[in-house]
This record gives sequence, C-alpha cells and structure tokens, in this order.
Amino acid sequence: MYYSIGEFSKITNLTPKMLKIYHEMGLLVPAKVDEFSKYRYYNKSNFEAANLISFFKQFDFSLAEIKEIVDNPDDELILTQLLEKQKDVIEEKITKYNFVMGLIGEKLKNGIFEHESNGASKQRSKFWKLFSKLIGREVSISDSLKFASKSADDELKSVINDVVKEIDEGKKLHDTMSKYNSVFTELEIFVINPYSEEKCLNTASDMLGIAFVEVGFPDQEEGERNTRSKYWKIFGLLLFAGISLTKGMEIASEWADEKVKAVTKQMIEEICNGKDFFTTLKGRSEIFTELEIELIRIGEQSGYLDIFLGILPKIVKMKEVSESENEKRKDFWKVIGEFKEENAFESIDNKAYDANYNFIVKFNENKETNEKRKLPDRNNFHLFQDVIRVALFVADDKLKDISEEVLKDIRSKKTLSSVMEKFPDVFQEFETKLIALGEANKNIGKAAQDLAEVL
Repeated sequence: MYYSIGEFSKITNLTPKMLKIYHEMGLLVPAKVDEFSKYRYYNKSNFEAANLISFFKQFDFSLAEIKEIVDNPDDELILTQLLEKQKDVIEEKITKYNFVMGLIGEKLKNGIFEHESNGASKQRSKFWKLFSKLIGREVSISDSLKFASKSADDELKSVINDVVKEIDEGKKLHDTMSKYNSVFTELEIFVINPYSEEKCLNTASDMLGIAFVEVGFPDQEEGERNTRSKYWKIFGLLLFAGISLTKGMEIASEWADEKVKAVTKQMIEEICNGKDFFTTLKGRSEIFTELEIELIRIGEQSGYLDIFLGILPKIVKMKEVSESENEKRKDFWKVIGEFKEENAFESIDNKAYDANYNFIVKFNENKETNEKRKLPDRNNFHLFQDVIRVALFVADDKLKDISEEVLKDIRSKKTLSSVMEKFPDVFQEFETKLIALGEANKNIGKAAQDLAEVL
C-alpha cells in the first residue's frame, strides 16, 4: 500500500516541504516517484526512517548527523560519539543562551517574542524580527539564528542546525540561505545579501519581519491564494528599500496571480529595452486594471513611483474586500487621507514640477541641434485631481454616478467642498463642512482621514 506525500505527512507529523528536503538529502527516500508527475509515494518501509528522524531531532542533531546515524543503524560507535559531542554542544548552548537571555529579557517581556502562533508566515515574521533585535544587540549571527529559531516555523527549524553549522564554518548567511532555497523565499535570499550582512543586517531582517506579517508566504501556503494586493505590497516595499524596478518586479512575482506571473519576464525585458513602466502595463489592459495602470502613470509622471506603489496595495485591497456602500465611501476618503501631511499636495506638486523643469533644462543644454523642449507650466502640475480620480475607483455607487462632473469641476480648479455643496443628496452636510475646514487649513488629507474614521 502506498501513501501520498500528504497522507504520509499527516501520519508522521513531517510537513510536505520537510519530506521534500529529506528526499533531496537522501535521508528519507520515497518508495516510489511517479515518472511523469514526479509525485512522491511512501509505504510502510518508510515509517521506520521517519520515526528515527523524529526521534533524533529531539537531540538537536543536524540533518547531516541524523543521516549518518540512519545510514549506519548497526554502528553503535557512531551514535555514541555523536551523543558525546552533542552533550558538549548542549552544555555550551546553555551557557550562551543564559547570556543571551540576560541581554534581551526585558525586550521579551515587552512582547517581541510572542507565543501565540497564527500560521507559518507569522512565525517566520517573528523569527526575522527577533533575529534583527539580537543582531542589533551585537549577538553573533550564529547565536542569533539559534535563539531566534525557537520562534520559527517548522520548515526553518528543520534546517537551522545545518545553517548554523555552515555559518560556524565561515560561510556567509546569504550563501547558506541560497543552498536551502526550498525553505527560504527568493525575497529572503535577496534581502539578506552580502552587503546587508556587513552593513545593515538588523535593518534587512526587520524588513523581512514586516513583510511576512503583512503579506505572508507566496503561493498556496496556509490555504491562502495569491492576490494582486499582496503582489503590489511586496513590490512597494522593495522599491521603497531602494531595489531596482525590474528586480522588484521579479521578486514580487512570487506573490502574483497566474496572469501576472505569466507576463513578468516579458515585462522586465521591455523595461530593460527602454519602455517605461506605465507603457508596459498599459499594453496589457487585459491583465492590469485601469486603477493599477492609472496609479503607475501618476507615480511615474510625478516622480513619486515609490509613494504610489505604497498606496496601490491598500487601494487594491479595498477593491477586493469592501462590499457595503458605507465601506466604499470610507475607502474614498481613506485614499485622499493618505496625503495627510500639511500642504502635502502642494509640496508634491512643487517637487514634481522642479524635477521636470530641471530635467528639461539639462536636456536643452546638452542638445546640439536647435530642437528644444518647452519648459513646463507650473499650473499643469496638480496631483490633487489625479488623487480624486483614483479615489473614485473605490467609491460608493452614488459618488461614482457623479464622478465625471466632480472631475470636471476639480480640473477647472474648483475647491472640493464647493463641488460637494452641489450634491447635497450625495454628500452629508458634515462631510462638506469638514472638507471645507481642511481646505482652509491647507490640509485636505487630514480632514479626509478624519472623515474615514467617523463615517
């Protein structure tokens, strides 16, 4: 009788990912592997090896050491030597961990190391956050990995001893993670790079902690499907961290739906050949929504692509989950509320204008012919009307019905409150008054944020 990898996993309490790692190592070889589908099948003869692995994992042996024991079941000398060695290792660990506990005890009391578990991705997040704190305290990479692994997910725990062993032998963390790429995501391997190891390892690992708690693992882990909002969230985090557009696109595609995954390589090639991001997306309107294309256009043209990529996943998420008309009206104000800093719209308009002006001046200075570009008109730089247009994508039906009139009035430089006064059946009186107050204080974004909270 054969058992599928899922059935064998449930019986032995070894996850499918761990079983695949054990197969690759030759530690637990399936009884049969389908020639065409590559599916793994197990039989009763595999149970003894699975039980041995689970038993010796309790002794904190590395997988390589467990393999040596399993491969030589009748050699008592090997087992005795490994146990004596492990006894010394554990005694040393007790000494080191007591020292580490003294360093971080207060931090742990404040909730950094939480015991509640809400899925593997949140456990991976805890691992990176705790690892970041330890590195920031100048604890060694090796000791930080060992201590932080106590809060890690099962897949990471299954290889942590081997990772630590390689670190102790002088290998780089990045190179070791690359070796175990069935456990670590491409995002983790990329963020923990040789530069971050030397300069900013605690910052890089903290960023991973944030990413996993907010977005989770890619693909079908924990029964969740990939969503467009997850894709943009990872993409925005990478761009904000200074990663190049094409590399960010490549890594974020792990979290993308199948439509985006299928065209990612081609999109990267187009951008490398000189196409801008907006044009690349616009040519694929059957894949990317009008909302996504519009936000990327605004981001590129204003010179604030990282800012708008930071907003994009929130707006896409609104489209994915908001159902009631009241929620949609809140979402409309939330989008405008993203620009809640004082004079935010005016400030971004001025910076965008200055960037375009300086670019054209330099272009004209370097041009050998008489062909010159016309300098921009400051009056053409109005981010506010673009933000209103984007906010209308997530608005309730009443507001969407008058969207063309609203946009027309905003483009003609009418104030938002004056436009709202024209439609008393759409906007409640307190909405109009609060926005008018925000306009008077030159902070519409803050007024919109307040509206989203009280509606």
